[in-house]
Amino acid sequence: MDDLFLSYNTSAAFSPTDVAPITARAKLMLMAQRLISLATILVVVSRAIGIIGT
Repeated sequence: MDDLFLSYNTSAAFSPTDVAPITARAKLMLMAQRLISLATILVVVSRAIGIIGT
């Protein structure tokens, strides 16, 4: 779990993180939060590109 969180955190963060969660549940929740945030950014950017392209 620690290695999975470290690799996901390293690949998804744009800057070093300042808080390291201790429990596995907290790590999973932070990973889910980042995944939702990255998906939202991807949708907004793709929508903006689609509007510009038409």
